[in-house]
Amino acid sequence: MRLGYIPLEDEAGLRSAIAQLGSDIAIVGALSAPDTPAAGQRPRIVITLLPTGDTRVISADLGPGSTGCRLDVAALDSAIMEVESAMSALPDGTGLLVVNKFGKQEAAGLGFVPTIANALARDIPVLVAVAPDWQAAFDAFADGSAARLQADTVSLRAWMG
Repeated sequence: MRLGYIPLEDEAGLRSAIAQLGSDIAIVGALSAPDTPAAGQRPRIVITLLPTGDTRVISADLGPGSTGCRLDVAALDSAIMEVESAMSALPDGTGLLVVNKFGKQEAAGLGFVPTIANALARDIPVLVAVAPDWQAAFDAFADGSAARLQADTVSLRAWMG
């Protein structure tokens, strides 16, 4: 079982490393995508699906002054279904699943958790970005089996074997 994680602070490094790896490894999953909001607007939560490069907005516009959780769970679930479809085409033991963030949904056993479990059961390596606020939940989920990695191609290739 190969489960690795990268601290979320290095999102740009992760995007760069995945782009370089994607030239010779079948990569499926999702990466956080930058979003430039209009004046006075909060940034949207945007992900890029791999391998297609299609983007999906997975946040809801709750209006000005809102402070609640903006995740659109239905949009996230739809994106996950697309990732699972792409992953189903990978032969067991090949490729890489990338998960843009271990967050509130995953801490509750939802979101990408079933996809991660499926990949690991099929011996597909899984790389997850983890925010500091969710590190303890990820550590509990991984139960000591996850390797902390650097967001560079040399480290990722060495980990993948």
